[in-house]
Amino acid sequence: MVAGCLREAYDVEQAGSGREALGILRDGPLPSAVLIDLLLPDIEGDEFLWDVRNNPRLAGVPIIALTGLIRRPGAENADAQIGKPRLATELHAVLADLVTSRQGRAG
Repeated sequence: MVAGCLREAYDVEQAGSGREALGILRDGPLPSAVLIDLLLPDIEGDEFLWDVRNNPRLAGVPIIALTGLIRRPGAENADAQIGKPRLATELHAVLADLVTSRQGRAG
């Protein structure tokens, strides 16, 4: 659902698990942003965020954490957090803002 609504405006790479996503991030092209559901099937969301933040190559990539929980442990390591009920109304605006501000810092 999320990937489908983003494909109209962004190139989207999708993973089925946290470990698969970490592999894609480690070995693939550097993304403009990472959108992650913190309720992962194989690792804790805070572990995923820690791994990304502590990888020098990925440390500056903006992360948007999706969660159905109001206060998800580890979410403070994301650049933005969106509750799933508000997903459709906020996602494009938050993603565009983070990508634009990152490009401004890199330029």
